[in-house]
Amino acid sequence: MKKHYFFVVFFLFVILWVSCKKITSPGWDFDVLAPIAYTTLSMNDLIADSLLQTNSDQSLKVVYENKIFGLDFDTLFNIPDTTMRDSLQWVFGGVTFNPGTVVWSATGENKLALGDVELTNVILREGSIVTRFQSTVQEAIIINYSIPYATKNSIPFSITDTIPAGTSSSPAVITKTHDISGYELDMRGSTGNDFNTIVTAYSMTTDPNGQPVTVNFGDYVKVITTFSGVVPEYGRGYFGQIIENIEPTSEYINSFKNITGGTIDLESIDMVLTIKNGIGVDLQAKINEITSINSATGNNVALSHSIVGSALNINRSIEKGLAFDPPVDYSVYSISMNNSNSNADQLIETLPDSIRYAMELTLNPLGNASGSNDFLYNGHGIDVYLDFEMPLSFSATGLILKDTMELNLSDTAETIPIDGFLQLHAYNGFPFSAKPQLYLMDEGFNIIEKLVVENSEILAADLDQNLKATGKKYSSVPIYINQKNIEALYEAKYLLIEIIFSTASQPNHVKIYNDYEMDLKLVADFKYTVEN
Repeated sequence: MKKHYFFVVFFLFVILWVSCKKITSPGWDFDVLAPIAYTTLSMNDLIADSLLQTNSDQSLKVVYENKIFGLDFDTLFNIPDTTMRDSLQWVFGGVTFNPGTVVWSATGENKLALGDVELTNVILREGSIVTRFQSTVQEAIIINYSIPYATKNSIPFSITDTIPAGTSSSPAVITKTHDISGYELDMRGSTGNDFNTIVTAYSMTTDPNGQPVTVNFGDYVKVITTFSGVVPEYGRGYFGQIIENIEPTSEYINSFKNITGGTIDLESIDMVLTIKNGIGVDLQAKINEITSINSATGNNVALSHSIVGSALNINRSIEKGLAFDPPVDYSVYSISMNNSNSNADQLIETLPDSIRYAMELTLNPLGNASGSNDFLYNGHGIDVYLDFEMPLSFSATGLILKDTMELNLSDTAETIPIDGFLQLHAYNGFPFSAKPQLYLMDEGFNIIEKLVVENSEILAADLDQNLKATGKKYSSVPIYINQKNIEALYEAKYLLIEIIFSTASQPNHVKIYNDYEMDLKLVADFKYTVEN
């Protein structure tokens, strides 16, 4: 809704009450002529201005770019919260350890459950390790816990902590959280030939400043570690053969949201379907459906083009590394559609408010062709775009534009007129003729009254030999109203004006320029009665 200006010039009394002469007439009538609303309409009111671009000849074109689908990093794989448990438990008692004695050391391998994904290397964007150490030994135990193949700045992850003395009835417990963001994790195991494997190492030493301690049967030291909230920045390995079946999905578009009716015939259009692969995997895509939908009219048009139902093979992206921005060069596959090789124009001529699509994506259709060298960087996935560009050159029939203006009549006068009419003054710079229709609306934007506009037409602007408007054409449209209309006008909060365009008077497709606009001014001619 635009900001519109409303005012009423209203004279209630032009009589001097204190007078030597007595007035004997019962009252008198007078007319008030005043503009009550005005607005200016341009192509920005028909089409979102963010989509309009100006050509070198000052004509307009619509450029629409929209990502209809994206396959993100975490869709392919994620590292779930994983808990690893190790423990030392004495199966015999009566063993005494002097201060500073290593009572146990071990190395272990833990395999993550990642389905068909086989990771060999990961760099972590964020995440933490929660360590929980428990002990029933009656003297402090110093524990060193490390992940030797998790490094940051070439330094392995390692922590050293002291577990206080505990008892079998009251074990000592110490829990801490450690940030592991930025760590690089080699997941090939201790042999270097495995995948999804985390190698851990730990040692337990009695407190060198403590006392000799005797462990009893059943005493234990437990090591429990949990990977939590892990988000990879980078991953390498084999991501498996993944088939993503995208069921019919609708994507809202707002290109023509202000056009509420009518039909257009486009002179030309260029539509491009683009698939961008930012992942280091081979990709096969099959487009099963692209349909434009106008939910207001119920009109649907399905794309007719050779890509529908065909297998499209897209190469893997090219890896550059984290030192570069972006770290990959996308592999791009584009298909152009126009009036000659498809019905792309018919898709847009429906004036759609959504696009429905369905597709199937297969990652690694040939299996592990890379030899476990698939790669993926956070923020760089697979994106599918449907873009179109069309010059604003078309013919139109019944193309409806609506605009809403604020009214305030009910607050500006103490007397409702007894008669009157409205005059709509139009200065049309478009090469379209138009028919106006006005509605009164309450504060909830509900229509409470229709103002009948009969046999009216706003004339199209005059054109030169190049079919370009030479200026604005003036038209005056009378709108006759009755007492019921007048009362509704004073009750209304808003005025809805509907302009119905047509290019029927033009022999060709009409090109639209950036200076085309229509000025509308609504003038009230009301009659009032003033009683003595």
